[in-house]
Amino acid sequence: MLEAFSLIPIEFDDGDVEVLDAAALPADWRTHPVPTSTQNIGDRWTVERRSAVLRIPSVIVAHESNYLLNPGHPRFRKIAIGRPRRFPLDRRLML
Repeated sequence: MLEAFSLIPIEFDDGDVEVLDAAALPADWRTHPVPTSTQNIGDRWTVERRSAVLRIPSVIVAHESNYLLNPGHPRFRKIAIGRPRRFPLDRRLML
């Protein structure tokens, strides 16, 4: 399984990013399985097409962010999506 990971670089304008701060998320946003409260936020963002990119706090890595892309947004086609690259995961992370 460790050999199956890929990295796909992307580039986008800062102006295309909406930032969702952790303070704006429901209290259960870090629970597992994923709560419907956070799914609803993502669904609403996608349908409303408020931005091409949504920066959200990472549940797994504190103080980091994940980026969601909205292919339905008119500026999505401005996002440069690179070629996939092999992403070797350091086995020490699995200990």
